[in-house]
Amino acid sequence: FQAEDGIRDLVRSRGLGDVYKRQVWEMIADLVPDNDALICGEDVVSWKSYDSRSSKVASALTNAGL
Repeated sequence: FQAEDGIRDLVRSRGLGDVYKRQVWEMIADLVPDNDALICGEDVVSWKSYDSRSSKVASALTNAGL
């Protein structure tokens, strides 16, 4: 899986010692934005769209004080 090598290289280049799941998620979305992230029946969501949606949810939760 070539994206895995890209993620590893990206982590090294940014000097990240401990990489959080959120950071890995964002790196995957940056490396393969048009690839399928979620497939449920006929519904398909790309990494770019999923990352955008999850950022909006995280912002809403943060703004709500959670």
